[in-house]
Amino acid sequence: MLNRDNLSQSFEEIVGWPYVTPGTNDKNGIDCSGAFVRAYRQQGASIYHGSNRIIRAYCSDAFKITSEEQLEPGMAVWKMRLDGNEPNEYKPGGAYSDPDLVGNFYHIGLVVSVAPLRILHASTPVAKVDTSIKGNSGTQWSYAAQLEAA
Repeated sequence: MLNRDNLSQSFEEIVGWPYVTPGTNDKNGIDCSGAFVRAYRQQGASIYHGSNRIIRAYCSDAFKITSEEQLEPGMAVWKMRLDGNEPNEYKPGGAYSDPDLVGNFYHIGLVVSVAPLRILHASTPVAKVDTSIKGNSGTQWSYAAQLEAA
């Protein structure tokens, strides 16, 4: 079982690290799912690299975010798009096209607190904090789920 406080602490450590994909998952560069790989590894666990793989393999209860009140510390959150440019396996009818998870879950972050809301994630140019589900870059955090340990 993952310790949520340790998971949050691992994410706090990466704030300000440069965004590099694929990164080395250290202060030389990290990407969004690499932050999860690093945090799991620090607890002796493992998780797939890739935000699409994480939501489909490690989350059985993913839901569409309609309000910040739905979020809890330790939840993963995703930005998703369904614009026809997603990989075929994530399109309707594709290999990973769970009807509730159709689309490209292209970015992942971690909710470390809810009052105030803090979502930590690795994005260009550096790992950072969002304080709203609207996201600081103008793209919304649209799905959330509790992570399951590997």
